[in-house]
Amino acid sequence: MRKVTVLLSTYNGEKYLKEQIQSLIEQEGVCVKILVRDDASTDKTQDILREYKSKGILEWYGGENIKPAYSFLDLLYRAPESDYYAFCDQDDFWIKDKLEIAINHLDRYPQEEPALYYGRARLTDQYLQPMGMNKTSADKMLDFYSALINSNAIGCTMVFNMKLANIIREKKPSYIAMHDGWVHKVCIISKGNIFFDDDVHILYRQHENNVIGGIHSKWKRIGNHYESFRKKECIRSRTICSLLECYGNKMEQEEYQICRLISEYRNSIVNRIRIIFCNKIKTNYFRRNLLFKIAIILKIF
Repeated sequence: MRKVTVLLSTYNGEKYLKEQIQSLIEQEGVCVKILVRDDASTDKTQDILREYKSKGILEWYGGENIKPAYSFLDLLYRAPESDYYAFCDQDDFWIKDKLEIAINHLDRYPQEEPALYYGRARLTDQYLQPMGMNKTSADKMLDFYSALINSNAIGCTMVFNMKLANIIREKKPSYIAMHDGWVHKVCIISKGNIFFDDDVHILYRQHENNVIGGIHSKWKRIGNHYESFRKKECIRSRTICSLLECYGNKMEQEEYQICRLISEYRNSIVNRIRIIFCNKIKTNYFRRNLLFKIAIILKIF
């Protein structure tokens, strides 16, 4: 059977971790290997990992707290050779056919070409009772210019081949916002194959300790917008700077110039005007495009 290495990052995940690991063990039609990095947990997470390692179910290692994005990349840098790789959150639940269906789609592409699968997630409460679909994941960002605005790929649905994994392992970015957005962008820049699955094969658990969840209250969303105005961290343009540093040589000339323009947009009102009126930089979604232009004007992109 085809071998899949599941990359699981944990942090104080004792509450739901065993249930998630059990759903990995029960995956059908594939050979699953589990590699875990613990991000300096202070609860009983590491005890659970020791228990499963003693049974030969997984391998794990610990490290300092570097947050999810860099923890997942570190897992990928350390992962053994495998036919495919899959990111995994500690608190979700995978339907038994998740990996097999993803790999069936990826097997359509030549192994020598980078390939990425991702899809939608079904939101559930902490007891895995359905709460609806993840609406934002329905927006497909499958081309270079829309991915610059927003890589809307959910990491816990991602499965990708060894060719893409090796391309990502070639470089260590100075900054990324999240690992899933990075992998999505690198695949597109590398002229890779991307398959978006509109069906659902994962239960995306929503609870009080979600790092990034699918549902936020009205006040939470307002608070997030306020923080973006106040801090002006510009995480998206900083990520594009990292793309230029790492993979600028893979970009076409026009792609390279537009990335340069976005990476330097804060330094010049002329650059901001050029971006706003550039017909290339857009998605298929009016609201996304509008929010992008507002972020450029306010210098918070």
